[in-house]
Amino acid sequence: MYSGSSLHKMSFNADGDVASITTLPDLHISPFTCPMYDFDEDGNIRIGLGHVIYKIHTAPGGEPELRPVSSKIQLEPNTAIHAFCLKENEIWIAIGVPQCR
Repeated sequence: MYSGSSLHKMSFNADGDVASITTLPDLHISPFTCPMYDFDEDGNIRIGLGHVIYKIHTAPGGEPELRPVSSKIQLEPNTAIHAFCLKENEIWIAIGVPQCR
């Protein structure tokens, strides 16, 4: 769930009731230009923020934290990640120059 400049993770119990809500504040993102995907279905989302791909992990205290996916992915600082596409054992990443209007 996205609101304002924060990303929220809602966890549910077996009855479908909300068990917990955790927040990543101050991301300064738009939900329309921030691709997110759980590629390996482990419950940890990959998110494209600016020119870096992060995986959102749960810290020991239960709060979400961002960790870069890999040091091998080096995108230019003036690029933006627009979309992820999973195909078999590949991940395709659409990048481009951010648009200012």
